[in-house]
Amino acid sequence: MRQISYFWLVACVLATPLWGLSQDGYVRTLELEDDSKINSFTISKDNTMLLGAGGNSSQNKAVPASKSLPTYIIWDLYSERIINQLPKEVQKAVKKKHKVNDFQYILISEDSKTIICADEETIISFNKESPAIFHGVKTGSPITSLSLSPNGKLLMTGHKDNIIRVWNVSPGNIAVDSRQMRGHYDPVTHLAFHPIGQYLLSAGEDMALRLWEVSTGKPVKIYRGFKQGIEYMDFHPDGSSFMVCDTRGYVITWDLQNQVIKQTLRPSSTSRPYSLKYHFANFG
Repeated sequence: MRQISYFWLVACVLATPLWGLSQDGYVRTLELEDDSKINSFTISKDNTMLLGAGGNSSQNKAVPASKSLPTYIIWDLYSERIINQLPKEVQKAVKKKHKVNDFQYILISEDSKTIICADEETIISFNKESPAIFHGVKTGSPITSLSLSPNGKLLMTGHKDNIIRVWNVSPGNIAVDSRQMRGHYDPVTHLAFHPIGQYLLSAGEDMALRLWEVSTGKPVKIYRGFKQGIEYMDFHPDGSSFMVCDTRGYVITWDLQNQVIKQTLRPSSTSRPYSLKYHFANFG
């Protein structure tokens, strides 16, 4: 079977196809239904589904944003077809109960049972199989980043008030946890869970990375010395290291056990530095 690797995906609004570029040069198009606007994406752990979150403003493009309905769409990455979408009646129920016009973030648990969506200050947990079962909470501060634990039971949210908040989640339910992670001096910009869930890595506008022990909420290590903001970061799948890409286009890999830099990749001096957030999805 031919292998396809999606490196990055781009969303276009108002029923324009979504498209992605694969390693083998094939361009994949994914159609949108109605007048949906997609703000963010995620890919399921088994690499079979692409999920997009945003809003649906019906067929009338002149409808103000306040009339938009929050929605998510799920595509099958093999057939490239829509296989699920938040039902219209649930969209209306979420808007009525939580005053949400559209979603800015989306995550899915590794077992694909829980879907997490959020706007600036509201988080909604959906039961994927029965999306009418949902629960939402207000965060108290604008959300800047989210990360879901590998077991799907803990959600971490970074905020403009410099705090990382912890939430207990299950399919269709979410509740605040007593733990909070405080240490950044400026808004938290990025979060990433370690593959086994033991640690959380955070980045902030204070130009520092912090490694936290999830069970205690205490910092384990602080990485300073960045002169540019962080564009993207993530752990290696085996948990032995993590990678950080800054706004200059520099990619730095840290050995987690020995706490040393393993590799630094620098952009060519003859090219304009840039960086992209990407998501690998491999098909065997």
